[in-house]
Amino acid sequence: MTSVKETSLQFNQKIKVSFSGGALSSDSGLLLYQEFDAKTGFSRLIEERLKIKAKDPVIHTRHTNAQAVVQKVYQHLAGYHTDDEAEELGREPAFTAILEKKRLASQPTLSRFNQRVDDETVQSLEAINQAYLDRLHALRPSAQMVLDVDSSNFETFGNQEGSAYNAHYQDMGFHPLFLFDALTGYCLKAALRPGNFYTSRDGVAFLRPVLEHLRSLAPGLDLALRVDSGFTVPELYTLCEGMDVFYAIRLKINSRLIQKAQELIAARQKKQAMPVGTSAVFYSEFS
Repeated sequence: MTSVKETSLQFNQKIKVSFSGGALSSDSGLLLYQEFDAKTGFSRLIEERLKIKAKDPVIHTRHTNAQAVVQKVYQHLAGYHTDDEAEELGREPAFTAILEKKRLASQPTLSRFNQRVDDETVQSLEAINQAYLDRLHALRPSAQMVLDVDSSNFETFGNQEGSAYNAHYQDMGFHPLFLFDALTGYCLKAALRPGNFYTSRDGVAFLRPVLEHLRSLAPGLDLALRVDSGFTVPELYTLCEGMDVFYAIRLKINSRLIQKAQELIAARQKKQAMPVGTSAVFYSEFS
């Protein structure tokens, strides 16, 4: 890291100002993550299961492909989300202690790793994530799981592959899918999509493997799915009902729903003598 050189004050040459305070770090909180990593075996999973198209597992004389992935994970944890920040972190004490290196992989080294990534690599990273989640589930098993699926907007700049205009967000970017376990906050799966993909596109294919895996992992698990109106497609209803998954799917407003709602409102107002203009929320059901 860049430091200010030692300097003497003009009014008294015996007084020196120095910024070289030894091996200081503002990222020491990563040591707690490293302890958790060691206990749950996340980095070991990467070492064992990462697949890369290059025959040589080493992208530099001091760095393997798996080590590059682990470094990128820890950089993200500490808020260093771009590869070029590896230059500043080259000899950062906390990072070098955690990764057991004298110097971190540089930005060019990380770029060489990125160039090796292909579909098989992405699939191996997804498998690593799933295997890790399975370990966490085994450590703290649950009788139920609430799944939240949604898409998001990732704004892009420049001519990036897959970047496209999204009319809903009125922006250029990607439109990825995410799946979360609402009870734990775990991100179970993510998929990058072009920016002009509609919300529900590939949604069923995205969700099906996860439901099948959870059913095989814990057959008695109570599963519930929550999605917004963008995922309102018959194939999703069929998938949930076929796999015994409870679901709550918001419907887009339409004339039929408005008619049904007005009938319910009128009945409730008559029953409870609610004055016109009163704000109230109530629930009902109909076929």
